[in-house]
Amino acid sequence: INTQIIGSFAFSGCNALCSIDIPDDVKYIKYGAFSHCKNLKNINFSRSSRLLSLEGYVFDTGTRLSSLNIPASLTD
Repeated sequence: INTQIIGSFAFSGCNALCSIDIPDDVKYIKYGAFSHCKNLKNINFSRSSRLLSLEGYVFDTGTRLSSLNIPASLTD
């Protein structure tokens, strides 16, 4: 298991998901990982996040995100 990646469509359609804390060692969030999560309101990255890349449509369609703080480490 690669803990540095949240895979494509990993949580897609997970309506029970309201909030998630992204672990510091996650570097890549792949295509559509949180798409169609209709109750998702909060995604939290810590200041020590090592996130490098967010692929397309990660938060697409149906999420209710009220805000999203992108880590400074993001390069792509």
